[in-house]
Amino acid sequence: LVSALCVIGIWFSFARGLETFTSLEIPIEYMNRSSRMEILGASVSTINLSLSGSGALIRSLSPDRVKVKLDLSSAKEGPNSYTITREDIDLPPGITLKSVSPATVEVTLDVPVEMELPIQADWSGKLPRNLLLESVKLVPERVRVVGGSQILKKIRTLYTDKIPLDNLKTSGALTTRLALQPG
Repeated sequence: LVSALCVIGIWFSFARGLETFTSLEIPIEYMNRSSRMEILGASVSTINLSLSGSGALIRSLSPDRVKVKLDLSSAKEGPNSYTITREDIDLPPGITLKSVSPATVEVTLDVPVEMELPIQADWSGKLPRNLLLESVKLVPERVRVVGGSQILKKIRTLYTDKIPLDNLKTSGALTTRLALQPG
């Protein structure tokens, strides 16, 4: 009975120390991006890693010792899809990668450009019956904007925030902002 208890105790101590599982959420680091390109967006900002190793190693593991690095040296303008592989993940010795979620990341890159675009007032509502909108002068008439070339090539005019006509009673000046959503 004593021998059986010793064998069971030793077996449990080895089994408990052999493999322990944990899950960590790690931010993605982007490397080797062309200096002329900017990251406009990514499908995710963190990756969930399922890891295993001995109980002592897993207990001492902290998220700052694990890195997920994506190499953007071959990235082109527009959306780029990357599959996260074992080579993209830096793990301490003795820790094994079991799974990655999500397994693919889409990163959108673009080259920033500067453009000058005209502004147009965006009216809403109706003028009171006794008033007539005779003329409008926008100051400035054009603005210089900086943004991704893929986005700006689709834009011909910038609009103001909605200007309610119901509130106008007399001639005068109004101040409004540009409607830049999404920015």
